[in-house]
Parts: sequence; C-alpha cells; structure tokens
Amino acid sequence: MIDENVNKNLFAAFPPISKEEWIERINMDLSGADFEKKMLWHFEEGLDIQPFYVAEEEKENFYIGRNQSNNDWEIREEFDFSEISSVKEAIHRGAESVVIKGFNLEDNQSAAVLFDNIDLNKIPTHFTSVYSFPKLLTKLKKESELRSLTLTDFKGSFDFDYYSYYLFRKEFYHSFEANRRELMVLLEKSVKLLPKFKVININAKHYHNSGATMAQEIAFSLAHGAEYLTDCTDQGMLLQNILPRMQFTFATGSSYFMEIAKYRAARFLWDKIVKKFGKVNKKNSEMYIHSVSSSWNKTTYDSYLNILRTTTESMAAVIGGSNAITVSTYDSSYKRSSEFGKRVAKNQQIILKEEVKLNKVIDPSKGSYYIESATHKLIDSAWDIFLKISNMGGFRAALENDFIFDEIEKSAAKKNMEIAMRKINILGVNQFPNLEERKIEEVNFDIRPTKAGLKVYRGAQAFEDIRLRTEKFALQNNYTPKVFLLTFGDINLSKIRANFAINYFGCAGFQVIDNNCFASVKQGLKDAKKSKPDLLVVCSSDVEYVGIVKEISASKEFDLDKIIIAGYSKDFAEEIKNLGINKFIHSRSNILDELKSYQKMLSIK
Repeated sequence: MIDENVNKNLFAAFPPISKEEWIERINMDLSGADFEKKMLWHFEEGLDIQPFYVAEEEKENFYIGRNQSNNDWEIREEFDFSEISSVKEAIHRGAESVVIKGFNLEDNQSAAVLFDNIDLNKIPTHFTSVYSFPKLLTKLKKESELRSLTLTDFKGSFDFDYYSYYLFRKEFYHSFEANRRELMVLLEKSVKLLPKFKVININAKHYHNSGATMAQEIAFSLAHGAEYLTDCTDQGMLLQNILPRMQFTFATGSSYFMEIAKYRAARFLWDKIVKKFGKVNKKNSEMYIHSVSSSWNKTTYDSYLNILRTTTESMAAVIGGSNAITVSTYDSSYKRSSEFGKRVAKNQQIILKEEVKLNKVIDPSKGSYYIESATHKLIDSAWDIFLKISNMGGFRAALENDFIFDEIEKSAAKKNMEIAMRKINILGVNQFPNLEERKIEEVNFDIRPTKAGLKVYRGAQAFEDIRLRTEKFALQNNYTPKVFLLTFGDINLSKIRANFAINYFGCAGFQVIDNNCFASVKQGLKDAKKSKPDLLVVCSSDVEYVGIVKEISASKEFDLDKIIIAGYSKDFAEEIKNLGINKFIHSRSNILDELKSYQKMLSIK
C-alpha cells in the first residue's frame, strides 16, 4: 500500500496549473496571433471547442448512463423482406436482432414465411416500412396461435411514427386524429399482446440526414417525443404504458467526441422532460436509443472509407450509451448492399463488443473534461431550442408553421456552402479524390426527391453528380477532358500548386496531366500543345505569374479563356486580368460552382 505522505510529496512537486496560466503560455507561443481565431474549433453555432479543458470547467456532476449493470447493446442487422431467408445465417454469424423492411400485408403467406425463417421467441425482430402496424399485429397474433407460440414473449419494435410521415409530406396520413386513433389502438393491443415491443419510434435520424445541427437534432427529437407523450396522455393513456414502448432512432455522424456528447445530452434532457409529465420510475424515464449509421456523410467514391466512418460512428454510439446499433454497409449509398459489406458491418460491432469489451463499462466517457463540457454545451443549446418550440405550442405547431423545416433548411444551406468551399472535407470526394476511380457503371440508385418537407441527402452528392457527369461524357465521347499543368519557376511553390490543381480538378473526374518543373515557359507551352488539353493551369509563384502570363499571351498558342492561374495574389491579380486571364483557383474558391462552370464551358451536361 502506498504511503499517503509519499503521494503528498509527489504531487507537491507538480502544482496544479490554472486555466489562466495555460492561456497566458499559449498567447506567448502565438506571438500576438488571435487566440480565438487560431485555437478555437467553431464546431457549430454556439458550440466552440477549446484547445484544452481543466477540471474547473465541469458543472454539476451527474450520471448519464443507463439503468443497468453494464454497457451492452443489441447488434441489429437490416433485411428487406425478400432477403428473409438470409436471417438464420446472419444470426449464426453474430447478429443479435433483425430489422425487417417491407413486410407484405397483402400476401396471406407472408406471416408464415416470417415465422419459418425467424424464431421470434428468441430473436428480437423490428418492423419498418409497413403501412398498417395494427394489421401486422393481427397477422402476428394469428400466426403465433397457429404455431402455439406465446406472443407475449416476442421482443422487437414497430416503426410507428406519424410525425415522420408529416416531415416528408407536410400532411398527415388521412388526418392527425385518424393517426392518433390508430396509435391508441396499437398501444392498447401491444400492452396486452406484445408487452416487450417498442411501438413508437422517434426517427431523429431524419433531422441529421437532412442537414440539421447537432443541437437542432437533439431538440427536435425531444420535442418530437414529447408531442407523442402529449398525444397519448391527452387520450387517457398512462405514462407507464407509453414510455416503455418508445424508442429514439438517431443517426451517428463523424464528429466522434461530439457524437458521444450528443447521446449523453439527449439522454439527460429526455429524463428531465419525462419527469415534467408525471411521476415515473427510473427505468421508464430512461431514453431507449437505437443508433444507425449516418447516411449524410457517406460517399459513392472511395467507398471503402465508409468502413472507417462507420467504425468511429459505432464506437461513439456505444460509448454514448446506445441500447441498439445498426451499422450500414460501406456500399449502401450507391447500390444494394453486398454480402462482403454486410459481413464487415456486422463484424465491426462484434469486434467492439467481443474484443474491445466496450460493453463492460457504464458511461465510459464520464470524467473526460472535453466530453463533459461538450455535453453541457449541447444540453444548454438544445434546451433553448426545445423551449422555443414549447412556446410555439409544441412540436406539431412547429411543424405546421414551418419552423422545423425553415431551421433545418438554413443549417443545410450553411453546411452545403462549407462543403463547396472545402471547409467541411469529405475525403475521396471534395478532397483527395482517387483519380483512377470510375463509378458510372456501378451506381444503381434512383433518387426521388420529396415534393415537400425535409430533403434527406448526402453531403457528397453535389460533388459526386459533377464527377458522374464527367464519366458519362467520357463514356459517350470516348474521351475524358484533360487539364495540363504548366509548372515553372519556384520548384517548391510550383509543386504545391500543382498538387492543389490535381486535387481540385480530380474532384470533377478530369484527367490531370502533371509535369516536372519546365526549364522555360516556351517548353511548357510546346508540351502542352502536343497534349491538346481542354484547360491549362499555370503553377508557379505569385511574383512570377505576370511574366509567365505575358509570355503565354504573346505566343497566341492558347485560348486565354481556358488558361487558369493556381493561386490568387491581390498584388498581381489585376495586372494578370488586364493581360486577358481571369480564372484563378485557390483555397477560398467555391470549388463546386467553379467546377460546374468549367463543365459548362466544355459542354459536359
């Protein structure tokens, strides 16, 4: 046993350093540069991440874990009903529950097929994309009776969420009153027949996948859930019969630590909201979280990177305290999931559980100053938005007056601009594209934009559309547009700017012809003429550009409208423009709009 005096003497040699002392030392190292501009990460509006955290930043010390003795979660795997014969093999390989999409209510044999392939007494089964869950319940009851099975032992969920229907259509299915009546019937029957089933699913994933901020995502989902509590309690349903039958389906994005904080903040606030509705036991007030992979950040190009994305997402979901997790396959953004993709997605969770042992420790991020601070900030930001919605009359009122839609549209527009300006990087798409990759013949999806309501999309879509247009053009014309890099002068700067140009035009799928630094501009023009490029990018230092442009202009070898300068210096830009060259690419460019304009110039449609 260590002597306490030894401990005291040891720590006396390392006195605590205050926050002010840290900031003073950082400012010394910055040599006058602005602390906030250099050191803060502006994650989202009102959510600035500091470069360091200390113990004094912690607010009240509270527990945000789950009401159980470990951090275990349910590994879910998703299947179309047409794939149901694959379920047994998936269970054998580690899936612990299944999600069935598109159960056919009109087929009299569908229930028999379901029971033949899934042991509902043992395997939790979750149903989505069904137009009438009361009808599904009737079919399950009838088939279980034929097989002498005990329906009350079944575990799983129904994806019943009429507010999600409104989110995408700006109208209810039939009417709000009809939807609420259907919910009451379903709840009353489920209490008796399927007591272990979740019935109401708050599809919080839609907010994330439509471009909402993290605070909005939490606030809207909480308001969404609270509205169901109001709808049901107004009809006389007891809280103890509603709460155990609710689940929240969140999407987990790429911001690892912030996603952990998101789940902790949501769980804390839901407990606070539930207690406002009445006295409930701790277990019932706990938020049941089903986490799914974000679709917003997934890519068609360089799709193996999606495996890295879903790995960090899964870890964040586990550490954040999710009760169940569904991981999407790396290729699901552009085609039907491959068997390899399904295997990898399932194994990601199995590794986290069986090898990493993340299922053993409750609320493992507790005590991290960074995550605790982020949790508190999200709690404050989300609660402000939630109260604003409450003051409007609740979630339904906020939907009907377009508040939810308008707020997400503004957030999505801001994110889209940051992607276009490459302030948000999507690897393989708007940064560091694989120049050799071709996807036009693999892509197999039909995008059907909704006429009203939320617009679920992927952040990479706009860039991918540009690249797919180039690939389509190349297939039709047996020719890929070429960009020639005329590198000259300062070796280091010309190389840096050449790499920038390769990355830039690679995002559009153009063929980029790189070169070693030419001995003269004349030699560069000679080689360029042989290549017959569609665009010519000059890569050099700022001070050399005017002389190079004069030489290019005097040669009259190229259309000056197709000459581009890599970089932009205010000191020389006007002189270059006066010589007839008006196109520049640089770090402040709106690359998305500019690539579209180059495609238009080259008749790529």
